[in-house]
Order: sequence, then structure tokens, then C-alpha cells
Amino acid sequence: MVEVDLTRKAVNLSWDTEVATGDTVDLRCTNPNNLEDVSTRDGLNNDGFAVVTFPADYSGECMVEITGSDGGVDTGTIEV
Repeated sequence: MVEVDLTRKAVNLSWDTEVATGDTVDLRCTNPNNLEDVSTRDGLNNDGFAVVTFPADYSGECMVEITGSDGGVDTGTIEV
């Protein structure tokens, strides 16, 4: 059965594949106020784009860290 899940909201992210290098990346989004992990995705294809989900009630800043399987880390802060 296919259903809409309203407990999460989606955000499109992009990163520089020349900074985070390799075939795959690990993605971490951390709340800067309490340093809690709010969204994690490991082993994503390193094509420079991903859809990341957050709890539906989450709002505010999120620190994003993209780590390439061959090295390099691309970072930034987004507003959710």
C-alpha cells in the first residue's frame, strides 16, 4: 500500500563532488543548538544531490556535513 507520510518533511540538498570525493558519501545533519543528529544518510551515490528528510516538527538551522568515501568533506548550514 502506498501512503503519504506526514511525519517527515523533505529537503533537497546539493554539494560539490570535487570536494567530497569518491563513489559514495555519508550525510549528517546536526542541530547546532544541542548537537543532536536530526538526519543521517550513509552510502549515497556521490552525484551531488540528495533528498533528506527531517521530523515534521523540526524547524531552524541544521549543520550539514557530506563526507566522501575517498575523502574530503563539504559542509554548510541550512534553514529547515
